[in-house]
Amino acid sequence: MNAFEKFVEFLSMEMPTQQTVVGWFHLLTLAIMIIVTVIICAKYKNCDERKFRIILFVIWLTLIGFEIYKQIVSPFSSTVGIATWKYNLNDIPYQFCSSIHYVLPVIIFSKAGKVRDAFIGFAVTFMFLAGFVVMLYPDQLKDDRAIGICIQTMWHHGAQVVAGAFIAIRERKKFSHKLLLSGALVYGGFLALALILNVALNPSVIGGETINFFYISPYHGCSLPVLKDIRLALSSLGFFGWLIFFIIYLVAFCGASYLIGYLFMLATKKIRKLA
Repeated sequence: MNAFEKFVEFLSMEMPTQQTVVGWFHLLTLAIMIIVTVIICAKYKNCDERKFRIILFVIWLTLIGFEIYKQIVSPFSSTVGIATWKYNLNDIPYQFCSSIHYVLPVIIFSKAGKVRDAFIGFAVTFMFLAGFVVMLYPDQLKDDRAIGICIQTMWHHGAQVVAGAFIAIRERKKFSHKLLLSGALVYGGFLALALILNVALNPSVIGGETINFFYISPYHGCSLPVLKDIRLALSSLGFFGWLIFFIIYLVAFCGASYLIGYLFMLATKKIRKLA
């Protein structure tokens, strides 16, 4: 191995044992996420626009830093001092949980208006949901023992909760059903692009490799808890089975995200009275 590969091997240092759901690492990072969320929301709920954008910018920078780390480490493996590089196309950062990479810059850098409000609506519903679900059940911890990847996984999804809650508290005066609907339109755009890419980059085009953005590809199974069982159960029905799965997928995420947004609306009404 050359010097760079030895450095990457060092960055790939593993946990003493494989981490699990409700293990010490999961519970510790969950507790940290809750504490950070409460502190930021309580201290900065009435911060000015400049500070609001700076806080989100810092969160975004840490996410980008960890994403770069992941993109370097994930394709690497070594056996008896021999380095092997193989990039998994599914590691391209365009999954549901990756949307925070693209949503935060719009909120941070764009001027006030309908487009920015739509991304705010997405952040406090769909983005928050994506992080919250994984933080409750981080199944990905079973797949990798690298210390950095485990930390990246939990910070990435925890940051979605922190940023989503902070945006909801800071932008509470904007909350309305119209805002939630505009967030759903942003989600629809992400989902449509994912579907187009899944079909365009199907296994026959990319030499049998796997690309399954948002886990809605007609050519592959779904790895999300519960939904993967539904996808498997309907697989024998071919395209019709995938269509039923996609409708269930859409209803589940839209329904859960709307519920989160509605609960935020109720909560922020009380906060407005206390502010």
